[in-house]
Amino acid sequence: MDGRCQGRGRCGHLSRDRGAARIGAIDVDRPFVEFHRRSGTALAGLGLLTELRRTLDRLEGALAPEAYARGASWSEIGAELGISRQAAFMRHRVRATRVKQTDGDSPRPFC
Repeated sequence: MDGRCQGRGRCGHLSRDRGAARIGAIDVDRPFVEFHRRSGTALAGLGLLTELRRTLDRLEGALAPEAYARGASWSEIGAELGISRQAAFMRHRVRATRVKQTDGDSPRPFC
């Protein structure tokens, strides 16, 4: 093993399958339906959706370079994002370079 978490719970990380089961049990539609009911307009719901997308983009922009700095390959990062290795590299290379340059420690396992 290479020291990375293998999803067996030793570091509190859930494997992809176990995580998907937990996420699958959450009713993701309920908050949006409730928001639409309270606001009364689909337009307000679209505004919320746009805000959520921006937030998720910022989160991805922070996590992908951090994963790379801690030793994940662009292939692994791309696989987690559902994109190719090259697409992951092109999307996150500039920030990943900055993270590697400012990180004084050697890359560590992500979780």
